[in-house]
Amino acid sequence: MADASSEASPGGVPKSDDPNAPPPGSRNKEGDAVYPNPISDLAKKEDYKFDDGRYRNKDGDPQPVVTKDYMVDWGSWNGFRRYHDACHVCHGPNALGSTFAPSLADSLKTMDYATFLTTVSSGKRENRGGTEFVMPSFGDDKNIMCYIDDIYTYIKARSLDILPPGRPNGREDISPDAKKAADDCTG
Repeated sequence: MADASSEASPGGVPKSDDPNAPPPGSRNKEGDAVYPNPISDLAKKEDYKFDDGRYRNKDGDPQPVVTKDYMVDWGSWNGFRRYHDACHVCHGPNALGSTFAPSLADSLKTMDYATFLTTVSSGKRENRGGTEFVMPSFGDDKNIMCYIDDIYTYIKARSLDILPPGRPNGREDISPDAKKAADDCTG
């Protein structure tokens, strides 16, 4: 019996000197991970499909995948990074809100993906009790819109209480599809 440590790295990717081996994060034609990992296994159990570099539900909306030890899919990891680069300035760390912008973790408990996408891309004005709240439009900001699915999955994970505050414990590798989509979008 072979020693398992000589067959695979900690991320589940076989150690190989083969330059033609698929890179980490690769998918087969059905969207399954070439090198299965706890994230891809959980997504499969949840009946999420891997499409365009993201896990998606039956309606095609991006979905977070978080293991019991808080490892996340690439999109949720990147969303954590992107959210804390831009969105937290108004909406607070960990999507918990601030004195002048609402908790997005609470908002996504009832807001669907299409409404989220419209609000971020077009902005929103709302008058509550004589105070006008303004969400600016980010539709032309590639640093936001190229990663909107990732930002959504991170906030959705927070709203579903499947990801605690703070940095996720780990992530799966970026897939070639997700890397290409980001490269194509950002130019």
